[in-house]
Amino acid sequence: MPGKSAKKRRKSRTAEAAPESKHLSKSAYARRINVSPQYVGRLVKQGRIPVESDGRIDPVKADLHLRATRDKSRDPYRRSSLPTSKRDQEDAEAYRKARTLEQSLKTELLEIEVRQKRGELVDRAELTSAAFVAARTMRDAVLGVPRRISGALVGETNQRKIENILLAELTAALVSLTESELRRLFES
Repeated sequence: MPGKSAKKRRKSRTAEAAPESKHLSKSAYARRINVSPQYVGRLVKQGRIPVESDGRIDPVKADLHLRATRDKSRDPYRRSSLPTSKRDQEDAEAYRKARTLEQSLKTELLEIEVRQKRGELVDRAELTSAAFVAARTMRDAVLGVPRRISGALVGETNQRKIENILLAELTAALVSLTESELRRLFES
């Protein structure tokens, strides 16, 4: 081949030889599987890659052999958390349940904090105290009715009038605890 440089002759020979030969050199196979030629040499020495008598590698056989002899503990895509025994499965399930419970409790606490900051929640002790004050105020207003109306009822014999007087005084006592007064009690 006159006129061609040695480099071009080599490229054309390898390009012509590639379709005829399905076997690859160690460095070509290394490029094919994205590893260094030294690593391929180590795999050949370990017997994980079969080599033909001419020292070349059949890529189909080599790929199959590599998959079959692969160390599964070093596989980056394996699920390392898969339990093997029944006890491991039970432990894994208990752990998952505990983690789920922990996450739900954290979420609940965050929701409570947000609601407190928005003013949607009140302190239980404050509410109990305000409810006690409101109930005591209502009790005092109702219990004060007999003292206020006893004089008006002394001479009254008509049952209907007595009922009307009692109803009017009880209504007045309960209405005196208006919504604004109750709100004031609960806000303090």
